[in-house]
Amino acid sequence: MGRSDVAVVCTVALLTTAFGARVPLQLALAPAPALVQGKVAGSERADVTFFLSAEKATFTSPTTLVLQRPAGTVASFQAGGRSIGEPTAEFASAAQGARFVDSQGQWLGQPDALLQGSVNGSSSDVLLVLSQPVFDRAAETLTFTVGVLPPLPASAKLLGGVVSRRIGQYEAGVGAALIQVVGAGVELEDVGLFIDQNHSGLQKSAELKFGWGGSDSSVTSTGSPPPSGR
Repeated sequence: MGRSDVAVVCTVALLTTAFGARVPLQLALAPAPALVQGKVAGSERADVTFFLSAEKATFTSPTTLVLQRPAGTVASFQAGGRSIGEPTAEFASAAQGARFVDSQGQWLGQPDALLQGSVNGSSSDVLLVLSQPVFDRAAETLTFTVGVLPPLPASAKLLGGVVSRRIGQYEAGVGAALIQVVGAGVELEDVGLFIDQNHSGLQKSAELKFGWGGSDSSVTSTGSPPPSGR
């Protein structure tokens, strides 16, 4: 079942995919300063959210996450309401000089992310730090090295993004169950992966190739940033 269709409704952050609808969560995205040694200096605000869906997510170890049959396109939602699509294989390349490898040589600067899905029929979320993506086209998998983030305000690398908003929901006692410890064999079905980023933290070539300066492979539309939480 394909999950590459993303619909953005009106001016609120409402994302609908083939696996269902997410409850709106307003994202106040603002311009942010540059990345310094893997961390964002100054106001530390997210101004872009990447979204990827997949049929299943499996933790094969506490530090390894495998997305099975991921969508062929990763969507991004930027401050100002512009959305862009990028082929998953290109987005997930961690090779030196690849379009989403930052000036420190790290893929997206080791971003924070929110994984949403279903565990035994119950909506569940996991807060993560992602690194070292490996896309296997033949096996239809995308593998990440991960760490689980505790739901504390200080854990979020960027303010105003999906992860910090989900932490706020947790503190308020709302939202889906939050998984805080993972082990080998933990699986989530019908998943969505939301990745926070600050485009000023990417090397200029990545920004230009991705679409802030134009990209031949990008699919551009209009809309608002996606939500997270339920």
